[in-house]
Amino acid sequence: MNRKLFLFSGYNQKNVINEFKRQIKALGGVYFDSAQSESFVKGATHVICKRLGRTQKVLGALASGAWILTPDYISACEKAGRFLPEQKYEWSVKSRKHQTNGGNDDQPLPLYFYSAPKRCRRKVSSSKAEIGRAHV
Repeated sequence: MNRKLFLFSGYNQKNVINEFKRQIKALGGVYFDSAQSESFVKGATHVICKRLGRTQKVLGALASGAWILTPDYISACEKAGRFLPEQKYEWSVKSRKHQTNGGNDDQPLPLYFYSAPKRCRRKVSSSKAEIGRAHV
C-alpha cells in the first residue's frame, strides 16, 4: 500500500487541523503542514476540502490526479480504524450537501465543477499508465 499524504483546504481553525493530523497519523498517513502556504504540495495524494472551490490546493490536486475528498473521509476512517476506499467520499454532485458556498469568492460553483475531481483523477491516472507502458 502506498503512503497517503494529506493536505487540507479551507480550514483555519487550529483545533480542527490538529484533530485531523492526529487522526491521519494514527492511521499511518502523513500530513503536509502547508498552513503557511496556500499552494498544492507536490507528492500529496489526498486533499480534504471543507468546501470545494477554486483554491490553489484544489487546482493542484486536479492537475496531479490526487483525491479531493469531503471531511467525512477522515472521521469514517478513524471509526473504521483504517483508511477506507476513497470513492464514496470524493467530491461530486452528490456531495454538494457539504458545500456552504463556492469557495474563495462566495460565488456558486457550476454543477460540472463537482464532477471535476473524479474526471481529472481518472484522466491523470490513465495518462500515467500509458506513459508507464511506453517505457517498458
